[in-house]
Amino acid sequence: MIITKEGKDNLEIKLLELKDKLKALEMEKADAYKSTGDTWHDNPYFDLLRRDEETLVREIRNIEDLLNNASVIKTSSQYASTVNIGTKIKCIIEYSFDDEIENSVIEIVGHGESDLEKGKIAYDSPVGENLMGHKIGDIVSFEVPAGIVSYRIVDFV
Repeated sequence: MIITKEGKDNLEIKLLELKDKLKALEMEKADAYKSTGDTWHDNPYFDLLRRDEETLVREIRNIEDLLNNASVIKTSSQYASTVNIGTKIKCIIEYSFDDEIENSVIEIVGHGESDLEKGKIAYDSPVGENLMGHKIGDIVSFEVPAGIVSYRIVDFV
Protein backbone atom coordinates (compact mmCIF):
# COMPACT_ATOMS: atom_id res chain seq x y z
CA MET A 1 0.00 0.00 0.00
CA ILE A 2 1.04 3.53 -0.67
CA ILE A 3 0.27 6.56 1.49
CA THR A 4 1.30 10.19 1.33
CA LYS A 5 3.32 11.99 4.00
CA GLU A 6 0.15 13.86 4.99
CA GLY A 7 -1.72 10.56 5.23
CA LYS A 8 1.04 9.09 7.42
CA ASP A 9 0.93 12.12 9.70
CA ASN A 10 -2.86 11.86 9.99
CA LEU A 11 -2.65 8.14 10.79
CA GLU A 12 -0.05 8.79 13.49
CA ILE A 13 -2.30 11.41 15.08
CA LYS A 14 -5.29 9.09 14.90
CA LEU A 15 -3.21 6.29 16.45
CA LEU A 16 -2.28 8.48 19.43
CA GLU A 17 -5.93 9.51 19.88
CA LEU A 18 -7.08 5.87 19.78
CA LYS A 19 -4.42 4.84 22.31
CA ASP A 20 -5.55 7.63 24.65
CA LYS A 21 -9.15 6.52 24.19
CA LEU A 22 -8.13 2.92 24.94
CA LYS A 23 -6.41 3.95 28.20
CA ALA A 24 -9.53 5.80 29.34
CA LEU A 25 -11.73 2.85 28.39
CA GLU A 26 -9.48 0.42 30.27
CA MET A 27 -9.79 2.55 33.43
CA GLU A 28 -13.56 2.72 33.01
CA LYS A 29 -13.66 -1.05 32.48
CA ALA A 30 -11.64 -1.62 35.67
CA ASP A 31 -14.13 0.51 37.62
CA ALA A 32 -17.06 -1.42 36.12
CA TYR A 33 -15.37 -4.72 37.07
CA LYS A 34 -14.86 -3.59 40.66
CA SER A 35 -18.48 -2.52 41.00
CA THR A 36 -20.29 -5.76 40.10
CA GLY A 37 -18.07 -8.40 38.54
CA ASP A 38 -16.85 -9.44 35.14
CA THR A 39 -19.50 -11.83 33.85
CA TRP A 40 -21.95 -10.54 31.25
CA HIS A 41 -25.04 -11.58 33.21
CA ASP A 42 -23.82 -9.77 36.29
CA ASN A 43 -22.53 -6.67 34.54
CA PRO A 44 -23.71 -5.89 31.01
CA TYR A 45 -21.91 -2.54 31.14
CA PHE A 46 -18.58 -4.31 31.70
CA ASP A 47 -19.33 -6.58 28.75
CA LEU A 48 -20.09 -3.57 26.54
CA LEU A 49 -16.81 -1.94 27.57
CA ARG A 50 -14.95 -5.18 26.85
CA ARG A 51 -16.40 -5.29 23.31
CA ASP A 52 -15.54 -1.61 22.77
CA GLU A 53 -12.01 -2.35 23.94
CA GLU A 54 -11.68 -5.22 21.46
CA THR A 55 -12.85 -2.94 18.64
CA LEU A 56 -10.34 -0.24 19.61
CA VAL A 57 -7.48 -2.74 19.86
CA ARG A 58 -8.34 -4.07 16.38
CA GLU A 59 -8.42 -0.55 14.95
CA ILE A 60 -5.08 0.31 16.59
CA ARG A 61 -3.49 -2.86 15.17
CA ASN A 62 -4.82 -2.08 11.69
CA ILE A 63 -3.31 1.41 11.77
CA GLU A 64 -0.01 0.11 13.15
CA ASP A 65 0.11 -2.55 10.41
CA LEU A 66 -0.61 0.07 7.76
CA LEU A 67 2.08 2.40 9.11
CA ASN A 68 4.61 -0.45 9.32
CA ASN A 69 3.91 -1.86 5.85
CA ALA A 70 2.96 1.14 3.71
CA SER A 71 5.32 2.98 1.44
CA VAL A 72 5.31 6.73 1.98
CA ILE A 73 5.50 8.66 -1.27
CA LYS A 74 6.63 12.24 -1.80
CA THR A 75 3.97 14.16 -3.66
CA SER A 76 3.84 17.17 -5.92
CA SER A 77 1.77 18.39 -8.85
CA GLN A 78 4.43 20.94 -9.79
CA TYR A 79 6.21 18.83 -12.41
CA ALA A 80 3.50 16.25 -13.05
CA SER A 81 2.91 15.05 -16.57
CA THR A 82 0.51 12.25 -15.67
CA VAL A 83 -2.00 11.68 -12.89
CA ASN A 84 -0.32 9.97 -9.97
CA ILE A 85 -0.50 9.88 -6.19
CA GLY A 86 -0.21 13.41 -4.85
CA THR A 87 -1.25 15.19 -8.03
CA LYS A 88 -4.13 17.62 -8.02
CA ILE A 89 -6.09 17.84 -11.21
CA LYS A 90 -8.69 20.24 -12.50
CA CYS A 91 -11.28 18.30 -14.43
CA ILE A 92 -14.71 18.51 -15.99
CA ILE A 93 -17.00 15.67 -15.01
CA GLU A 94 -19.93 14.67 -17.22
CA TYR A 95 -22.59 12.14 -16.31
CA SER A 96 -24.46 10.17 -19.01
CA PHE A 97 -27.41 9.64 -16.69
CA ASP A 98 -28.22 13.34 -16.25
CA ASP A 99 -27.39 16.67 -17.86
CA GLU A 100 -25.09 17.79 -15.07
CA ILE A 101 -21.56 18.95 -15.88
CA GLU A 102 -19.29 19.59 -12.93
CA ASN A 103 -15.99 21.45 -12.66
CA SER A 104 -13.88 19.93 -9.95
CA VAL A 105 -10.41 19.83 -8.44
CA ILE A 106 -9.39 16.36 -7.34
CA GLU A 107 -6.31 15.28 -5.44
CA ILE A 108 -5.18 11.68 -5.82
CA VAL A 109 -4.13 10.45 -2.38
CA GLY A 110 -2.82 7.29 -0.75
CA HIS A 111 -4.70 4.31 0.60
CA GLY A 112 -7.31 5.21 3.18
CA GLU A 113 -6.86 8.97 2.75
CA SER A 114 -10.06 9.66 0.76
CA ASP A 115 -12.14 12.65 1.78
CA LEU A 116 -14.75 13.42 -0.84
CA GLU A 117 -15.72 16.73 0.78
CA LYS A 118 -12.14 17.93 0.30
CA GLY A 119 -11.83 16.43 -3.20
CA LYS A 120 -9.39 13.71 -2.11
CA ILE A 121 -9.72 10.42 -3.97
CA ALA A 122 -7.58 7.37 -3.13
CA TYR A 123 -5.46 5.95 -5.93
CA ASP A 124 -6.89 2.50 -5.26
CA SER A 125 -10.54 3.60 -5.45
CA PRO A 126 -12.47 2.98 -8.68
CA VAL A 127 -12.21 6.65 -9.73
CA GLY A 128 -8.54 6.88 -8.72
CA GLU A 129 -7.63 3.67 -10.57
CA ASN A 130 -9.27 4.99 -13.75
CA LEU A 131 -7.53 8.39 -13.58
CA MET A 132 -4.03 7.15 -12.75
CA GLY A 133 -1.51 7.55 -15.57
CA HIS A 134 -3.61 9.89 -17.70
CA LYS A 135 -2.48 13.35 -18.82
CA ILE A 136 -3.93 16.78 -19.57
CA GLY A 137 -6.49 16.59 -22.34
CA ASP A 138 -7.38 12.94 -21.74
CA ILE A 139 -11.02 12.01 -21.34
CA VAL A 140 -11.42 9.08 -19.00
CA SER A 141 -14.81 7.35 -19.14
CA PHE A 142 -15.95 4.44 -17.06
CA GLU A 143 -19.13 2.78 -15.95
CA VAL A 144 -20.76 3.34 -12.59
CA PRO A 145 -24.01 1.75 -11.41
CA ALA A 146 -26.08 4.70 -12.70
CA GLY A 147 -24.39 4.87 -16.13
CA ILE A 148 -21.22 6.30 -17.67
CA VAL A 149 -19.17 9.07 -16.09
CA SER A 150 -16.46 10.95 -17.99
CA TYR A 151 -13.59 12.96 -16.50
CA ARG A 152 -11.84 15.42 -18.85
CA ILE A 153 -8.46 16.32 -17.35
CA VAL A 154 -8.02 20.06 -17.88
CA ASP A 155 -4.90 20.93 -15.89
CA PHE A 156 -2.63 20.05 -13.00
CA VAL A 157 -3.11 22.37 -10.06
